[in-house]
Amino acid sequence: TTFKDKTVALFGLGGSGLATAKALIAGGAHVRAWDDGEAGRLKAVAQGVTLEDLARSDWSQYDAFILSPGVPLTHPEPHWTAQRARSAGVEIIGDIELFCRERAALAPGAPFIAITGTNGKSTTTALIAHILREAGRDVQLGGNIGVPILDLEPPSDERIHVIECSSFQIDLTPSLKPTIGVLINLTPDHIDRHGTMEHYAAVKERLVAGAEVALIGVDDSYTHAIGARLVERADGLPDVLEEDHLGSRRQVGFLQERARRDDRPEAAPLDGHGHGVAAGGEVQVDRDAAGRQGRDVGQGAADRRRQHQAHHVLVGCAQADLAGKEQAGGEGAAVGQVL
Repeated sequence: TTFKDKTVALFGLGGSGLATAKALIAGGAHVRAWDDGEAGRLKAVAQGVTLEDLARSDWSQYDAFILSPGVPLTHPEPHWTAQRARSAGVEIIGDIELFCRERAALAPGAPFIAITGTNGKSTTTALIAHILREAGRDVQLGGNIGVPILDLEPPSDERIHVIECSSFQIDLTPSLKPTIGVLINLTPDHIDRHGTMEHYAAVKERLVAGAEVALIGVDDSYTHAIGARLVERADGLPDVLEEDHLGSRRQVGFLQERARRDDRPEAAPLDGHGHGVAAGGEVQVDRDAAGRQGRDVGQGAADRRRQHQAHHVLVGCAQADLAGKEQAGGEGAAVGQVL
């Protein structure tokens, strides 16, 4: 509905591209779509999508350009459609950006959990969705895993969207501000599409930088530095609390100082159990909260107001005990203990 009566160009008619075209049409937009493959074009026409060869289009007519995440935006060189859009001053976005705009317009308090990382993000996304469903919540699972985000049910205050985001999708989502943003880890990947490891990490950081609650694994130097930056941005130079499996807390000083080390920081010895580091808010432990864990996520969502930077940052090593015995309360913290 945010694109009602607007004219939109779209390139890439695979699964997410076709879902995006249909969603835009249903919302009242005028879509002009194209794909290099004849099979994709024929499938789109069969489902009521208007085709237009974007190489011959007048780009001044377009209000936005929707690019498939599989198409290069910047590296090794921008796709020709991206170049045409930039030359015409047309914004380039993706399907997750459309979801974010709809959510902001229609249900800004709707719970939205976004997950990214190099390894394990699909497993983590599926696990979070499973926990929340077992807790009786209305959960929509999709994005880079399974169902395209615009094929899911729309956002609402009583519905939780659990969305896996690739770096390509994040790059096309400038207004990404999830309720909970999860960054698991970072290792070199897709460098051909991002140019450098530093750019790849910067793109991933956007997901947690805009989140109300940021959950960050710090088993590598890149995520550790990201966690340090977010903590400093949220609270200046806060003391960091480290919590062990028995719920006892001790002060471990400034996360920033640990992040500045050239070598990887060592995890505190906690008898083989995982630990979390919390800043920006107290972490409450409730060992009988397994059933309540999912129900607590999103409680009071309708009354919350979106913020432009994370107000809670939770960071911790990925050596966590995955048995799910440690349950944390507070807004979104319960999910972090399971990762």
